[in-house]
Amino acid sequence: GASSIIAFTMPEYKYKAYNIVASHSDSPSFKIKENPQMPGDNHYVSLNVEKYGGMIMSTWLDRPLSIAGRAIAADGRNIMEYLVNADKDLVVIPNLAIHMNREANNGTAYNPQKDMLPLFAAENTDRTLLEMIAEQIGADRSDILSHDLFLYNRMPGTIWGVDQEFVSSARLDDLQCAFSSM
Repeated sequence: GASSIIAFTMPEYKYKAYNIVASHSDSPSFKIKENPQMPGDNHYVSLNVEKYGGMIMSTWLDRPLSIAGRAIAADGRNIMEYLVNADKDLVVIPNLAIHMNREANNGTAYNPQKDMLPLFAAENTDRTLLEMIAEQIGADRSDILSHDLFLYNRMPGTIWGVDQEFVSSARLDDLQCAFSSM
């Protein structure tokens, strides 16, 4: 709920037909699971994620990523929904070094539950992701009931080519659908 937009105009004159245009703006991503923090084997904290939508997983490796979505929290009397955007380079899904995986250039199959876990913090941190989200929305950690959080690519879009004839950007395929509908 609360994540769809439906807009229409009604003509002032009598009409016999109508057109419907539909698009979506959600993009393939990694969704953060309910209990997100996982202690790592090598002194770090990873986040537990799952795939959302059809994606090319390798394009998520070694990039600055952030977290955005919704958090549901109780303020004592009401249950409120908050938009969340960490808006900073917060996590990275690291690629394994070539000397650790000599087959990396021969077609690697990624297991999202093992190979695609974003690094969040050093193991000695005293902050959790949900505490950080609570701080952003002005709530206590214990007030957060649920969340709908996703990773997103922080790299800015760019225009490139010898004659500036190309554009590259994250989420471009889904956003162009919404743009053309408008």
